[in-house]
Amino acid sequence: MKKIFRSWFFWAMLICVVIATFAIINGIKEREKTDKAFQGLVNGTQDYVDEINNADSYLDKFTYNYEDREIEYNEIKPTFQTYEKIENGMKESEVINLLGYGKKSEGVNTYTLTWGDEKLSKGYVVQVFFDKSNNEVISKIQIGLN
Repeated sequence: MKKIFRSWFFWAMLICVVIATFAIINGIKEREKTDKAFQGLVNGTQDYVDEINNADSYLDKFTYNYEDREIEYNEIKPTFQTYEKIENGMKESEVINLLGYGKKSEGVNTYTLTWGDEKLSKGYVVQVFFDKSNNEVISKIQIGLN
């Protein structure tokens, strides 16, 4: 046994194992740092995509009249009949298919899509509340729809 500890090969292998262990531990720590950095990038990218989608939905309300060379604003007003079709448990995409894109407001565990104006300058407001964990309707309110 004493012969093994005196062998240069044993000590070289022991040093290699120690170096490899430290390299693996350092690699794992660096990977965790990289994962955290990319997660922040993913969240920022999703916010960017959401804002582009919101902008696209607003552009759908405008048409260009080639005869008059003027831009016309064509807002789609939700109706009480379409509002009544919204049910708890519906997915966000289903609500958007009924009412179009609304203004999105984020909460802690929920988010809201709003159509119209909360100050009732347009004469109506519709708000649909969603659970962030599953993007399903949990509540809805409306004022001014006939």
